[in-house]
Amino acid sequence: MPRPTTTLILPISADGKLVSRDAILTDHNPAWRTLPGVIGYLQQFFDFSESGDYALTTGEVMALSGVNQKTLTPEQSNLSLVVLDFNHVLTRSGIAYLRRSVANLVLLRTRLSPTRILSYLGRLQITRLTLHSTPMNALWLEHHLVDHLTLIIYPLVVGESGTPVTSLGLQSPRTLTLVETTTFDTNYVCLRYDLNPTQ
Repeated sequence: MPRPTTTLILPISADGKLVSRDAILTDHNPAWRTLPGVIGYLQQFFDFSESGDYALTTGEVMALSGVNQKTLTPEQSNLSLVVLDFNHVLTRSGIAYLRRSVANLVLLRTRLSPTRILSYLGRLQITRLTLHSTPMNALWLEHHLVDHLTLIIYPLVVGESGTPVTSLGLQSPRTLTLVETTTFDTNYVCLRYDLNPTQ
C-alpha cells in the first residue's frame, strides 16, 4: 500500500526559528508570540493545505489550544486531521470535541515509527498529508518520508527565543529544488520546494 504524498510545512522567523504552534512546546520564552502584528498570524500556515489533504499535528498541540477544556458544541470545519497523541494528553472530552470540530479525525495513541505512521495512513487511503509536527521534523526527513517542503518566512526576528527547525538534529543533509515563490499579506514569503532524491 503506497504511503501518502507528504508536504512538510516550516513557518520560520527571518532568523530561522520555528513559529508554529507546535514550536511553542519547546520554546523557552514564548512571550514574543503575543506581540502586535504577530498574534493572529501564527495559524496562517494551515491555509496551505489543499482541499482533501490531511494535516498532521500532536496531542500536545491540541491540548495547548484548549480542546480538553472546551464544552460548547463547535462549528465543524472542513479540516481533516491526524493527531499523534502518544503521551495520552487528550482527555475523553477533548477527543470528543475534536471529533465534532473537524470533518475527519484520525487519532493515533499507540507510539509508531514515522514509516509505520505513513503506512497506516496509506491503508486508510489518505493520499496527501501536510506535516505540522515540529518534534518529528528531523525524523520525517531522516527516513526519506518528505516529498515537498513549504517554507513560510515571517517578518519577525525572535533571537534566542525560538525553536530550531530540526530540534532532534539531522544526520544527512537533503538538497531541494525550488518550484514556486509567492508572497501573501504583502509581508510574508512562501517558498515551495521538492526534495531531491538522496545520492
